[in-house]
Amino acid sequence: MIRPILTHPDPRLRETAVPVATVDDDVRTLLADLFDTLYDSGGIGLAATQVGVARRIVVIDLGSPGHRQPYACINPTILK
Repeated sequence: MIRPILTHPDPRLRETAVPVATVDDDVRTLLADLFDTLYDSGGIGLAATQVGVARRIVVIDLGSPGHRQPYACINPTILK
């Protein structure tokens, strides 16, 4: 399902995302929705917060339209 992408100055973009405790059907559905929304928007990355869901999930695809390379990050941590 394609979800609306929030834009500045929507206050939901400033919410602190909570960690994902368990990868369950709800998380899998959210991941599928994030990828659908990402591909529809023509972007290369999308965070759950950008669609109004304050969870620590990011999806990325640096492939080409004919050769997708989807990558999901759940609870990512920046080390440096």
